[in-house]
Amino acid sequence: MRRSAILLALAGLLAVPAVASAQATDLAVTRQQIQSDRQAIVAANLPMSEDQARQFWPVYQDYRAEVGKIVDQRQALLTAPVTGDSLSEKQINQTMDDWVKLNVQYAQTQQKWLKKFQPILGARGTIRYYQIEKRLDLIVETSLASAIPLVPAQ
Repeated sequence: MRRSAILLALAGLLAVPAVASAQATDLAVTRQQIQSDRQAIVAANLPMSEDQARQFWPVYQDYRAEVGKIVDQRQALLTAPVTGDSLSEKQINQTMDDWVKLNVQYAQTQQKWLKKFQPILGARGTIRYYQIEKRLDLIVETSLASAIPLVPAQ
């Protein structure tokens, strides 16, 4: 039942054409809200000692700055206007290549920072932190999904 509801919701996202300006505004508001509350949400859900917190927050700020650049590039790539038949095969292939490269870069960045978080938080704290981050990212990605202009089928 739950799976059917999720599939139905996803199908709805694909079937409804994007209304660019309203959705872009909604996305910007959702993203801004998550970004402004992100540190507080992490703090409320990631138990740390005072010593861990003192070490963690500067590393966290640096991590978010690096990841934020990749997220911005992915969002810009996905929400770029699609102008019907004017996209060439070369442009489409370049967009796909760029999308995959950004996803790989994101995963590599997470892996690199994993090694910086583990000495501070330990394995359990680090996995919990990454779970919290993923949940927050999914909220933003869900908002983004409805703003993605689909390439025309033909």
